[in-house]
Amino acid sequence: MQGLHWLADVLRGDPRGLGSGGKGVATSGFLSTATNKVDAKRRVSLPAAFRDLLADETVRAVYCFPSLDHAAIEGMAPSRMDQLIDLVDELGPYSEEGQALSNSVLARAHKLDVDEDGRVLLPESLMAHASIGDRATFVGLGRRFEIWSPDKHETQAINKPLAKEALTKLKLVKKGGTQ
Repeated sequence: MQGLHWLADVLRGDPRGLGSGGKGVATSGFLSTATNKVDAKRRVSLPAAFRDLLADETVRAVYCFPSLDHAAIEGMAPSRMDQLIDLVDELGPYSEEGQALSNSVLARAHKLDVDEDGRVLLPESLMAHASIGDRATFVGLGRRFEIWSPDKHETQAINKPLAKEALTKLKLVKKGGTQ
């Protein structure tokens, strides 16, 4: 095992057991970026598009934990969290990888229920990790999302050449099923 880089890959959708069969986020995913106000009680509205993706979930909630890579919060739908738990079972809960995943993600995760107004209550520990004050920036990343302090998100470098290279690997399928 080379550090925890494999774990970051798993969280981003590496095919090592996470697949794309989850409800809610499998069709289009969490997309776009939005900044919302955090109220004095630490409540913040999920972007409407994010809430729409949760409609097919059996639980109206998201799961969040401190990012392994950034001063941000990682988030996902309940079905995706179920896949992570299944992956721990597949790896073996007492294996080195299973324990790394359990201790780095599962033990630090919080279930954030979505209220009738589409808001979640951010735990103080997650807000402190991400330096979130009175505003939070939601960044859609497909089957997961991140929540940032707007100032910290602004300073994030975007690697356009690497993104362009990755896009060249996308195989487009024409109508009728051919490439």
